[in-house]
Amino acid sequence: MAKKQKTGSKTYEKIKVTGRTYRRVSPKEVAEALGAEAVADPQKGAQLEKKFRRRP
Repeated sequence: MAKKQKTGSKTYEKIKVTGRTYRRVSPKEVAEALGAEAVADPQKGAQLEKKFRRRP
């Protein structure tokens, strides 16, 4: 499983394969940030969500 580490109040999840850290975001947060287009088209929403979640 992915290893979780606390960073401040947010939980970050370390993805082992890439070694990158992704911020875990609730779907509601994602929807708010990306707006209606993500809600209208789930497939597009998933793509945008990935982009939104990714942190260097």
